[in-house]
Amino acid sequence: MNHELMMWEGVRVLPYDPWSARQPDWWEVQAAIRALAETNDVVIVDAGQGGLIETVPDLRSGMQVIAAELSVMGLARAKSHRSRLDSWGCEAPHIVGVEPRGAPRGRGHVGIGEAQDYLTATVLGPVKPSVNLCGDVLEGLGIRSVTKGSRKAVSLLADLVEQAIRPVSGASRKDR
Repeated sequence: MNHELMMWEGVRVLPYDPWSARQPDWWEVQAAIRALAETNDVVIVDAGQGGLIETVPDLRSGMQVIAAELSVMGLARAKSHRSRLDSWGCEAPHIVGVEPRGAPRGRGHVGIGEAQDYLTATVLGPVKPSVNLCGDVLEGLGIRSVTKGSRKAVSLLADLVEQAIRPVSGASRKDR
């Protein structure tokens, strides 16, 4: 299966289009994740709203990242999802604050400090909306560059991911 996947900048991608394909059973998702984990150092799963995390045990043990829109509604969704992750036995997620796109200037936006107070957690960010980045991703070009205002948050998240996958001296892969 690993060799059949498309490649994007050296990363194998298993695409899934929930609107035009049958939704796989939980055990099919778990089998695919396990197969990919056997041959790849990192497997990233976009779990959408998180429903799969409840039914696929292998997803619960991985590093969780929540992209929280920095709006009142977005933070309420993030808080609810964080609570669900806790009830499923997941480790505390890393939260990245994403500024809402299309909001009128000065309206609908919650700052990082307020987000941290509300979520009682560290929030990386903000990641600012970028028309060019959105266009690049939609055209299949990937992320060619990260805007200056978002680099710090993206860099911090990359460091957290690297720390999670970096071998700990003296510990086997199963101990991590």
